[in-house]
Amino acid sequence: MTNPSGFHELKEMRRVAGKGALLLPFLLLLLAELFVLPIDFFTFRVWEAALAEPYRYPGPFYPNLHVRKEREYGDRYRLDSRSRVEAKPVEWFTDAYGWRNRPEIEQQDKYDVVVLGDSNIVGSFLDQGDVLAEVMGARSKKVVYSYSYGSDHISLYFSDSRMEKKSGELLVLESKAGNWSDTNGYLYNFCAQPDGSLDIRDRSTEFVNNYYAPSRNTEQEKIESRLTKQVMFHWLKASLATGFEMPARQASELFFGRAKPQSDNGEVFWRPFNWVASGGILKPLSEERQPALALRAASSSFWKTEQFVSSQPDGKILVRFEAKNSVTPSRHRLWIHEDGSYRSVGEFVAGSAWQTFEIPITPNTGSILELQIDQTDAWQWLSIRDFRVVGGAPLPVKGGGTVAVPMAAWTSQGTPCAGADADCRQWDVAGKKGYVQTPVLPQPGEAGLLIRFEARSDRPATAFTPVYLFEGEKYRAVAQYAFGHEWQEFSLLLKPDRAVPAKIQVDYPEAAGSLAIRNFQAIPVERLR
Repeated sequence: MTNPSGFHELKEMRRVAGKGALLLPFLLLLLAELFVLPIDFFTFRVWEAALAEPYRYPGPFYPNLHVRKEREYGDRYRLDSRSRVEAKPVEWFTDAYGWRNRPEIEQQDKYDVVVLGDSNIVGSFLDQGDVLAEVMGARSKKVVYSYSYGSDHISLYFSDSRMEKKSGELLVLESKAGNWSDTNGYLYNFCAQPDGSLDIRDRSTEFVNNYYAPSRNTEQEKIESRLTKQVMFHWLKASLATGFEMPARQASELFFGRAKPQSDNGEVFWRPFNWVASGGILKPLSEERQPALALRAASSSFWKTEQFVSSQPDGKILVRFEAKNSVTPSRHRLWIHEDGSYRSVGEFVAGSAWQTFEIPITPNTGSILELQIDQTDAWQWLSIRDFRVVGGAPLPVKGGGTVAVPMAAWTSQGTPCAGADADCRQWDVAGKKGYVQTPVLPQPGEAGLLIRFEARSDRPATAFTPVYLFEGEKYRAVAQYAFGHEWQEFSLLLKPDRAVPAKIQVDYPEAAGSLAIRNFQAIPVERLR
């Protein structure tokens, strides 16, 4: 006689085994990706396949890697310029420390030349024989070693005991315009001293405790890294051309985007054009719907908007924007500042294609608000465009009358704008580094001084232009704007020291031929709201 309980247990085991068998094809695919197929099989460049994130050795790539890829595409292919890009064969070598060098170069007792630089110097889509270090070595008949990757390699180099022993007479350091601005990740390499000078950050403990630790298992870390990157999944998603959208759940702090842009349907909204960035590299996206910009982290980085208020009686606002990452999906946290205090309103998941996000927020009624978006990815860009706040409004101010600041009194010998029917000045800035400065501004009110003006350049913005407030002999950055070829109105609430004269300085925009400013006005503000 059959035992009924034993029969049911056997049936349950078969049911579980049958469900498990459904997962077997996926497991076999995963094993094939890790152990059978070439490491670059699902990537359009070797760079993505070679990156060892989140590990460092201290180089950013898997150690002792050799890859030949018969058809590789550069950055423009990823940016939808496929018709202008041809595939080419490339070869990659990495040494035992994760830097892009042939093993025989790394094993030399001494390096005649060491090259420090970013991805351009690494040769992100170049053949091994075409990278800068190899070309220099071939032409000079010297041993040239590449210690290049991103923004933090300078302090790594000077903290690396191996490089102290092996470096020769020449160090080549790549740098470009904007590397040393206070929003760029290169400053992470330095520590400010009491006298105002900069000293190179000491990171020697990282080598002892991490990079050169004998307990590390590089093969195990390589498998974990490849599992984390999910290269096959992202290749499949891109091939299917779908975003795998997930609906937002009620009371969830995790927000997913939608592939289709959301129309405003006649809603009243406010757009921020002055973004303050901290700890990262910031650039405007002049060809996208404004405001639009991109940020790559150096350490802990964020953007923050200018101040605004809710126009709704209940204080509710809806933050609507489009976002994407340059490589892989990741989370980014959004914060709301209310009269100086701040709290998190959740995280949004940005993918590798533009998606629209809608995040409802209920601030404290009557608060002065700011929004902040965190960016922690140092190896990829987070891009934002068409950012607006439904139910938002500019700061309401109460003060004296509007004071026109005459453009003729500005510095740097500007000329009147051609055909202008307003108080307008234009400056030739092509190939120049400099600035224009206002005359002394009117006395601020108790709550500050509101500045309003319109500006444009003759070309789309390639970088943000800093704006400074001078208070007597002291000055500080108060804004950064992307001046485009269309007139754009800007407003800025300042709180200058009332005991000293105040002026505004606007730097020359990068890569522009001319800068024009018109209708510059100042309003003393006695109180807000």
